[in-house]
Amino acid sequence: DKNASIEKAYEKLQVISQDQKKRMEYEAREKAIRDHNQMMKEAVERGLKQGRAEGLERGRAEGLERGRAEGLEQGKIEAARQLLASGFDEETVIKSMNLSPAQIKALKE
Repeated sequence: DKNASIEKAYEKLQVISQDQKKRMEYEAREKAIRDHNQMMKEAVERGLKQGRAEGLERGRAEGLERGRAEGLEQGKIEAARQLLASGFDEETVIKSMNLSPAQIKALKE
């Protein structure tokens, strides 16, 4: 690890000690690399931020949809329970609430 760092420093020293044109070329190249790396970093951060926002929105929408579906199902079951308690026969409740016989049986237990 130390050797790699020393080699890198030595390489920079050699470049800097060359003529002014070479030094300017080297510095321009180093700047271009830094600029490119910064642009890539910012693009990744923007992508992650946008992805998180889209993911949150998608999660909310799916959660709302699932909540509505569960709420409707619970509402149907509660209505079926009330219909049965009011004296309606099982077949009428099954057809009117669009429930299965197993669901009606579970209500009676």
